[in-house]
Amino acid sequence: TNENFKGLLREFLPKGQSFNSLTEKELVHYIEAINERPRRLHHYKTAKFLFGLAQTS
Repeated sequence: TNENFKGLLREFLPKGQSFNSLTEKELVHYIEAINERPRRLHHYKTAKFLFGLAQTS
């Protein structure tokens, strides 16, 4: 969900820091780090891995 993603993004950016101050390069870096993170929900597979599987199916 959106709230969950924002929580993950807050691990990189402290609460109170505006997302508006980010450069596109910084935001892409943070999003890639989140997508490459194993998640219990996905049986410890990454979102990036599962997206790749969906693309090949």
